[in-house]
Amino acid sequence: MGGGSSIPRSKNVPTVIVTSTKEASQTAPSSLKRHVSPVSQSKSSLATHRGALLRNQLTEAQRKDLTEVLGVARASKLNGKALADFCRFQFDEFCAGSEVVDPSLWQDGPNLVLSGKASVVININNTPVTVCVLLRGDSFGWQCFDEDPEVPEVDQWLRLRPRVVVGAGAAPLRICLLEEEDVEGASNDFGRNNISRLFSKRSVTGIRSEALGAKREGLGTCVSLFCSIWLTTTPTAEGVCCTESQGVLRAHFLAGLWGPLLERFQALQDEIRRRERRGFRVHDRFPLQGNQIEKLKCQVRQFTAIWYGSARGGNLSAFFRWFMKALEINGITAYSMENIPVTRSLDGWVTIVDGVARSNALKGKSGQNASFVAAGGLDQKQGRSAIDNTVLCNLFTRREAREQFVGRRIRKAIAKFMGIRQLCILRKLSTHLMLDVESLAADGVGHGRRTVRSIMRSFNASQLEAVGVTPDGPSFHNLVLRGEILFGWGQLELKTQEAVWKQIRQLIRDYDGYHEEESTDKSPDIFHNFVAFCRDRPGEFFENNRLRHFEVQFAGLISGEIVLIRRSTMERFTLSRYISMSWRRSQPLWAVFSGHPHQARLAGTNEASFVRVNECPYALFHGMSLASGGYAADETDMPRTSAGVDKKQDNRYSFLMEFQWIRDPAANIENWFLTDIEKILNEVWLLNPRGPERDFLPGEMMVEVGQNPKVGSSIKQTQHTQMSEGSLASHPLLLLDSATGPRYSEYLGGTIDFVDVGGPLDAAPELRGFFMKVQTARPTAPYLVGFMVDLRLHLLKQFGGSEQMDFFCNAMSDGAGGFVIVFAPLAQLEKVDDKPPDFATFANPLTGESSESAGLQESRIDFGKGVGHFLCAKPELREQLMHGGEETLRRIWAFNRVSGAQAAAERFAAERGVFG
Repeated sequence: MGGGSSIPRSKNVPTVIVTSTKEASQTAPSSLKRHVSPVSQSKSSLATHRGALLRNQLTEAQRKDLTEVLGVARASKLNGKALADFCRFQFDEFCAGSEVVDPSLWQDGPNLVLSGKASVVININNTPVTVCVLLRGDSFGWQCFDEDPEVPEVDQWLRLRPRVVVGAGAAPLRICLLEEEDVEGASNDFGRNNISRLFSKRSVTGIRSEALGAKREGLGTCVSLFCSIWLTTTPTAEGVCCTESQGVLRAHFLAGLWGPLLERFQALQDEIRRRERRGFRVHDRFPLQGNQIEKLKCQVRQFTAIWYGSARGGNLSAFFRWFMKALEINGITAYSMENIPVTRSLDGWVTIVDGVARSNALKGKSGQNASFVAAGGLDQKQGRSAIDNTVLCNLFTRREAREQFVGRRIRKAIAKFMGIRQLCILRKLSTHLMLDVESLAADGVGHGRRTVRSIMRSFNASQLEAVGVTPDGPSFHNLVLRGEILFGWGQLELKTQEAVWKQIRQLIRDYDGYHEEESTDKSPDIFHNFVAFCRDRPGEFFENNRLRHFEVQFAGLISGEIVLIRRSTMERFTLSRYISMSWRRSQPLWAVFSGHPHQARLAGTNEASFVRVNECPYALFHGMSLASGGYAADETDMPRTSAGVDKKQDNRYSFLMEFQWIRDPAANIENWFLTDIEKILNEVWLLNPRGPERDFLPGEMMVEVGQNPKVGSSIKQTQHTQMSEGSLASHPLLLLDSATGPRYSEYLGGTIDFVDVGGPLDAAPELRGFFMKVQTARPTAPYLVGFMVDLRLHLLKQFGGSEQMDFFCNAMSDGAGGFVIVFAPLAQLEKVDDKPPDFATFANPLTGESSESAGLQESRIDFGKGVGHFLCAKPELREQLMHGGEETLRRIWAFNRVSGAQAAAERFAAERGVFG
C-alpha cells in the first residue's frame, strides 16, 4: 500500500520484512522476524518448528511486559490471565512502514499486541478498507485446523488479503503469539488435535464466547470473522457506519452483532411478560441481576463504539430505551404512558398530558410496598426521600437477618412442599381419569393450564375424596386457581402469603425471645441504632465520624450483632433496578447562598449516575438519574475487555462494592439550589447516538436530559436529573433564534445564541425572558463545561444567590450529530397560597407579578414545561394551552424573567473571549 512494505508471513516460508521502497531488496534484521520453519504433517513439537519460547525461557522483562498487557487485554478470555495459563510464547516486532501479509497471523492466533499501533486492512472489490486498529492489549487471530468444518470461512477471510499495516513514523508493533497449556498434560506432543483452542473458531473471541457466550444467550451461532475481530480490537476513528466498504462492514455488523442483540432484548422482555402471566411478584419478574445489567450495558456501549468509531465513542441510547420499557412491562411504573391521553395544542407548540387520568392511575401505587412487606418481602422504603432506595442498606440486626433470610428459606421450603403435594394430586387424577393431567399442567403455552383448571372445577367434594384428594387447603386451592404446579412463593395468593408469613415470623420471634422495643431506633443498643442510622442516612458516617462508623460496624460484625449481606444478594430483593454511568467532574459544583459561594463537589471527583425509571412518568421513556449515594462502585463504564457474559463471573463485584463501603459521603447532595450542569451534560452525552439520524442503529433514540428547578421539584433531599425521549425538533420553542442569529465560537467549539422569548416582541428587554442556546458536537468538552459552570456562578453572585435565582438547564441531541444545551436564569418563584402546586398561585418576587395578575393558569418552568410539555390537571389550563400554546409559553417565560440577566450573561461571554 503506497510506500508501505509487504511482509509475506506463512507457515512454510520464512518471514521477510521490507520497511520501505528504498529497501525493497533487503530483509529485516532477525530481531524483527518471526522465525517460521517448514511445517510437516507429523506431530512434532511446536517449540521446535515454531521458534517459540517456553515459559521458563522468558526473560524478566518479557514476563513483566506480558503480565501487564494481559491485565488490560480487551479479550475477556485473555484479560487477567496469568503466564502459568500459557505454555509457549512467540514474539514478533514490525517496524514503521511495514505491511504484514501472512496467513499464519490469522490461523495461529491469538496474537496479543504488546505495544505500538497498526491497522488491519482488507480488500473489498480491490479497494483497501480498514477494519480495525491494533493497540496495546488488543488481540487477533484464531487457531484453525483442516478438519474444522468452518475453515472455508477462514479461507474466505484470507481471500480478502488481510494485512497488518504499521503507519510510517509510528512506533514498532510488538506482538506475542500465545499458546495455552495442554489441559490433558499427557505428553509433550502438541499435534493439531491437542493444541488449545482458546481462540479457535469454536471458541472465537467473537460473538459466541465474548459477546454472549452461547446460543441460549440470544446472539445466534453464525457470525462472521469480522465480528470476532471487532470485539477484541480497537474500533477505527470513523467507525463502521462511516467506513466506505460498499455496505459490507455495515451488513456484517448488523447481522452478526446488533441484530442478535435486539433479539436478546426482545427475549428478555418476553421473559418478563411470561413471569407476569405465571404469577411472579413484581419484585421477582426482572430476569437480570445487577452485575448482569452492567455486562449487558457494557456490551451495548462496545457495539456502538464499533459502529460510531473511537473518535465519537459508544453510547447507551438503545440500552436506555430497552431498560425503561422493560421496567414498565415489569410493573415498576404505576402505569404506561401509552395509556395516558396526550394531545398537542392547535398550533403544535405545546404537548398536553392528561393530569386527571394520571392521578387516577396513581391511586393503586401507594399500597404496593406495604403488601410486599406483609407477605415477607424486604421493605423498599429507606433514606432521605422516596427515591433514596436505589441501593438498599445491606446491614441488619441479628434478629432482622434471622427473620428475613431464615424466614425466606422457610417460605421456599413451604412452597416446595406445596408443589410436591400438587404433583401428587395431579398424578392421582391422571390415574383416575386415564389422562395425563400432569403434562397438561406443565404446558408452557397456557392452553394446558386452562384445561387443568376446567377439569379441577368439574369435580365436586365427594368425587375428589373418592379419588383420594382432599378438596381443601392452600395447595389444592392454588392448583384450581392456576392450573399448574406451584414453583415459587410469589404464585400464592396475596392473602395466603400474608397469613403464612405471619405465622413464620411469629415462630422465629418466639424462638429468639424477641421483644418489640428492641427493633426501634430509640433502643439503648448501639448496634440497633447504627443499623437504623444506615437505613435513614445511607452513604453517610455514623455520628458524622468515619472512625466511629467503622469501629461500630466491625465490632457488630465480629460480635454477630450486625449481619452484612452482600450487595449482589441484596439486589435480588430490590425493586429499583438501575443503570450506572461513570464520569469525572472537571469543574466544581457551586452552591451560593446570600452571595457567598462554596464548593458542594470538588473538581476531579469521580462521579457515578444511577439511572432508574421514573415510577410516576409524565413523558415517554421517562427516567431519572441519581448520584451514587457515597458507596464504592466498580467502574465498568469504559471496559478494556470485550463485553462477554461469563456465567462464572455474573455475580462478582469487588469486595468494597459487595461490602457497600462508604467512599464519598459528600456525594449525598440535595436537589434544590444545585443545578448540576456538568452532570446533565455527561448524561446527555452518554445516552444519545453520536451521529446524524440517518446513521442511528435500530432501537436507538434521542434522549433529553435536564434538572428541575426548586419550584418544579417535589423531592429536595436527593439530587436527581430527569430524562426522557426528546430532541431539538420536538420543541418548537427551542428552534427560535435571536434577531442576530447564532454566532460561532471557536472558544466553545460551537455556536451560541442569546434568544429573547416572552412578552410582546416590541416590549423592553427587561420585560422579556431569554435563554442561552449552545450547539456543539461535544457537550462534555472541558472549556465548554467550564464556561457554563462559571456563568452560573457569576449570575448567582451578581443577583443575590440561590434565594433569588434558579436555573433551567436542558440538553438534547440536535438530530444531526450534535447537541443543544439550553440554559436560562429564572426568578425563584414563591407560592402565595396553601393549594397544591398544580392549582396554586405563584409570585415572582423580583418583579412583583403573580400568576393571577398575569392571567396565567400555570407560571412555573421546569424540565417539561420549559420546552412546552405540560402535565395538565386544571381544565382552565388545558383550555389556555390548547388555543394559545405559543402565546402562553412565551408569557410563562416572561413571567420567570430576571431583569438584567441577559445583559449580564452577554457581558460575561464577551469578557471570557467567547467570540474571540
